[in-house]
Amino acid sequence: MKKLIYFWCENLRSFEDTEFNFSSKYKIHFDKNTETLTIDKGDKNYIDNFYGDNIELNAIVGNNGAGKSSLLKELFHFGNKGDDIGHFNILVFECLETKKFIVCYYDCCPSERCVHWSEKSLDETVLLEIPYTTFMDDLGEFYRKDWESGHIAQGFKIPFFYITEVLDQEMYNSDVGNYSIGGRIAYAGSGQESMDVVYSFFYDQFEKQMNFISDKVYNKDKKIEIPFPLNESVSVSSLLNIYELEKDKEELVSYLTGVEKLKESDHRVYARRDRDNVFVLLLLHILISELQDFCQPKDKVNSFFDKYTYDKGKGKGNIYKRLGTILDDIAKCEDFKGFSLKLKEYYSFLGILEQSKDKIKHFNLNLLGEAYISLPFKADGNGMSLKTFYDEYKKLVKNNYFLYFDWGLSSGETAMLDLYSMFYQIYKSVLRDNENMKKKKEENLKCNDIVLLIDEADAYFHPQWQKNYVNDTLNVAKQIFEGFGVQIILATHSPIMLSDIPKQNVLYLKKEENAGTKVVPREERQETFGANIFSLFKDTFFLEGSGIGSFAEKRLTELIAEIHDEKNYKNDEKNYKNNEKIRDIERHIGMIGDPFIRKKFESEFEICKQKYMSLIERKERLLKELAQIEQKLKEESQ
Repeated sequence: MKKLIYFWCENLRSFEDTEFNFSSKYKIHFDKNTETLTIDKGDKNYIDNFYGDNIELNAIVGNNGAGKSSLLKELFHFGNKGDDIGHFNILVFECLETKKFIVCYYDCCPSERCVHWSEKSLDETVLLEIPYTTFMDDLGEFYRKDWESGHIAQGFKIPFFYITEVLDQEMYNSDVGNYSIGGRIAYAGSGQESMDVVYSFFYDQFEKQMNFISDKVYNKDKKIEIPFPLNESVSVSSLLNIYELEKDKEELVSYLTGVEKLKESDHRVYARRDRDNVFVLLLLHILISELQDFCQPKDKVNSFFDKYTYDKGKGKGNIYKRLGTILDDIAKCEDFKGFSLKLKEYYSFLGILEQSKDKIKHFNLNLLGEAYISLPFKADGNGMSLKTFYDEYKKLVKNNYFLYFDWGLSSGETAMLDLYSMFYQIYKSVLRDNENMKKKKEENLKCNDIVLLIDEADAYFHPQWQKNYVNDTLNVAKQIFEGFGVQIILATHSPIMLSDIPKQNVLYLKKEENAGTKVVPREERQETFGANIFSLFKDTFFLEGSGIGSFAEKRLTELIAEIHDEKNYKNDEKNYKNNEKIRDIERHIGMIGDPFIRKKFESEFEICKQKYMSLIERKERLLKELAQIEQKLKEESQ
């Protein structure tokens, strides 16, 4: 396995000539003046393979604006399209198998933009010496010779994949390896122009999830246990308005359903009546639309369907056989010659609908979708499963979707399923690339290691799920990426997640007052693994002030002032018991959640009351305490 242990960047937003040591095992330093990259031993207590063989986990932490996302994006760009980077970068990997370092640097000279890399043994102290020159004025006059001992980037096969659930305009592109929300939307929008981008995104997301569940969760041989329960089935309902079809094609719907055309002007009766047939009517809706696009003028399509008026003697069989008859007639019609190949897909999906008719269930949420099909993940006795249904559906519709698939999961479960599905998609893409290398007889270019960059890893997750995130993600990643070395580098604001990661694997970034960012040395930070969550908030995430919300902190400061304000205890001696200000202070103290803080406020309040309360009130208080003592003595004497 190859682990990323060092990154040096010349210019990256808030970073300038900054180096990032991802591991404390070594101390690596690039001297820009001497143009030399040197290495020394690091933490003597460093633990190798802390998370097991062939898997590594690193965290990047820091306050907002410190540059966590920028760093991950820069790593992603360097690992996927180095020729687009306009400044000098260095990466260092530790290769555990060969016991060597792999040193890569990007040469940004216009005359030779490429990535160079070289191997160095573990006992060397100088990893890189290059003719590095800062060129501030004229790039065109600068020329850097090839590093003689290096190789071009083709030999460097460690792909980087960027993953986040945050929509970021900067990542709105369909670059390879971009699994951000923006990247996935851009990819979904690169299909048919007529397809709605949002629907296309949801379907692409659903398809990845379904493939993961079908191939891995319900795989008999190598089943992956995911950390949340799945429902037994998925509900499939309509995206289209069947009411409109029935209103426009009353005679045709009557022919298919075998029911006399009703005379009511309210066509919603049809929607209620035909809910068992809604999916066949959906198929008819798509068929009419496609025929109208295929055959011009559209009048030919309308005249063809107009002949199907309701006739008890003519219509034979159930709705499936009747639509089959229509398909047979389309195949014979000269106006639709050339549509026969598409008809095969209609025949096939019609058969799927008939096979799943016993799974149709009813609900009354609205008048446009009163039925849904409940499809099981696993194949039933007839071989019907969600994947079987979806595969035939996809062949039919291409990108013109008319059904909606619902897992019935919470937002957190959906986000977790989405993450695992992206892992599986990445795994399959790497396998395909390796297979292509094998066909080209370029085995030396096969990928054996993968870097996953997960930004805002704690987004959408309840604290309990954050508590389980590292353990569950590592377990699933090990199973999905079996046979590969996997390094996960995640950015997070969650102290719960960070308590699962040792300090040796944590990179600390802190935004300074001058808007710059510095990398905080590990030796200045406390240990994170198994640490107290509040301590992690204060130390690791650079939390300023107290450990409570800013509004609460402000209000408690005001409350202290009110407790010490003598005038709040002044009152008419006849009405001292009705001092509303005293009651208000008591109510505020009572709502303090932390018992230690509340006790301190109560104690301070008692001291001030004793000091400032009126003589009559103090006398009343003492008499009350005396009565309590006398009652206690009386009870003891009995």
